[in-house]
Amino acid sequence: MDYIFGYGSLVSRYSRQHYSKILSNATVATVKGWCRSWCVSYPDEGATYAGALRDDAGLLNGVLIASDIDEAIADRERGYQFTRLDIDDLMFDQQGRDSSGHGISQRDRIWICETLQVDAATPENPLPQSYVDTCMSGCLESKGVDGAIEFIQQTRGWECVWLNDRHLHTTPRYPRYTPISIDQAGLIDSLLKQQGVLKFRQSSF
Repeated sequence: MDYIFGYGSLVSRYSRQHYSKILSNATVATVKGWCRSWCVSYPDEGATYAGALRDDAGLLNGVLIASDIDEAIADRERGYQFTRLDIDDLMFDQQGRDSSGHGISQRDRIWICETLQVDAATPENPLPQSYVDTCMSGCLESKGVDGAIEFIQQTRGWECVWLNDRHLHTTPRYPRYTPISIDQAGLIDSLLKQQGVLKFRQSSF
């Protein structure tokens, strides 16, 4: 079976089900030897997203999702290459099992979307808050506040060009966004502030 390790918007059940029709259960896990950074530019969407970079000392939290790499998921992850992971690189929070009880074994193929090219966010292609909200709401859903804090701490580059598009546009800039409530937005901002990165977000530029 093929599994994709989601460490960005794929962590959000709504985003992966609503936009990519991935309906399988998710297994909470952390990958050793990788880190996350705001470094993948999608000029056709006018935004910059999370990428996975190799780092011997790095940790990357996320979820494992059973999914074929079909045309739809390949298009969603077109700014990346699918790189095979070894199961020994994974640390599981649920004994390697999803809610249906099926374990992940050495026979399974586990893929991570590795960054093809590192690009800094720019005013033309900023990091959208709607993408951050999607990622962090997924972390809150899968592992609670601890998961959201891990996401912030394990991500590099918060001092980038980061646009608060919650209020600037009727439709958020990130096209695969997960809608969040006012309370969720408040919690996300509180955690970002607590971790010392909210100061980098800009309302406009």
